[in-house]
Amino acid sequence: MKVATLLLIGLGLILPGVTTASILDMRDNLLARKTAAEQALATKPDDAKLQEVLSDATGRLTRFDAMWQKNLGDGWLDRLTNTAYGNDVDEAADIYMEGTTFQHNFKKASRGKKLELLAYIAAKPTLTEADLFVVSRVVRPTHGIYDDALAWRLDDFGALIDDGEKGESYFNAKYSSILGMGGNWMIYMLPEEWIQLAAAKPPYSVATYQAMRDNLLAMATKLLIEKREAAGQPTEGAEFEAALAPVVTALDAPRFSGLGAAVTTLGLDMTIPDLDLTAASESADNVVSLVERHVVSEKKADRILGGVMFMKGAANYATWRESVSVPEPESTP
Repeated sequence: MKVATLLLIGLGLILPGVTTASILDMRDNLLARKTAAEQALATKPDDAKLQEVLSDATGRLTRFDAMWQKNLGDGWLDRLTNTAYGNDVDEAADIYMEGTTFQHNFKKASRGKKLELLAYIAAKPTLTEADLFVVSRVVRPTHGIYDDALAWRLDDFGALIDDGEKGESYFNAKYSSILGMGGNWMIYMLPEEWIQLAAAKPPYSVATYQAMRDNLLAMATKLLIEKREAAGQPTEGAEFEAALAPVVTALDAPRFSGLGAAVTTLGLDMTIPDLDLTAASESADNVVSLVERHVVSEKKADRILGGVMFMKGAANYATWRESVSVPEPESTP
């Protein structure tokens, strides 16, 4: 977390991906509080409580200005309020490209300035979390806002995500932003990437697990249809379902056990790597503990239970989940 964000937390003004307008609005609010305190104290100069209020308001404004001077440089307020651009966000982009490091939501920057930002970031020798944040907010492939050089920095960006783990956040960033594919990142995933996601440490949602299973099944089904069509064999009905059954069974088994063998036996061109699942298993155990102790709510649990589904398998997971669910309270008439 960046210094600016930490200081915003201290001021009670946390706003991830702060915008230029929000910086100026926050300062206006702090200045208004200081001015109001000064005016009130002018009518009661000996009031200790009002003196305390003014001191607090002055301190907050002073710390706020110091924070943004450190992040945006000398003259930052004048640059943002008297920018030569028609868009003060473009001025903030220029400040960013002068070598500062701060998280900023540049969505309202001009199209040309967004492209400048992406080119600047793609060419940086060392990338930061702030760069990753900017790319995730600025890249819009359907609007032509992308820089091809970003793709060459995939490994550098990846090292900044979840300590380099290739989990859900990594693949989302990879396809949605860094490679500029746009749309739903899940539709671009390769079979081996789904297995990498399952083997990674960061927890993922039930919805992601279901997408993983459904996509792997869809890929296997498509390849099997193509193979059987080429051989003049049925591509539907009992015979086809029987041929596909080992894949379905494996996808419902704990850890997709037997999936690699199933696709190999069928001669399907799918790479199912045999990865070390130690980290994923430990992560799933931690999630199980949280859920069983009801540390997380039922609603939030679904956001982190995907790995548990993977580890336990469909049937075992359903039984376990039912055993730890908290009944909904009965409604009173």
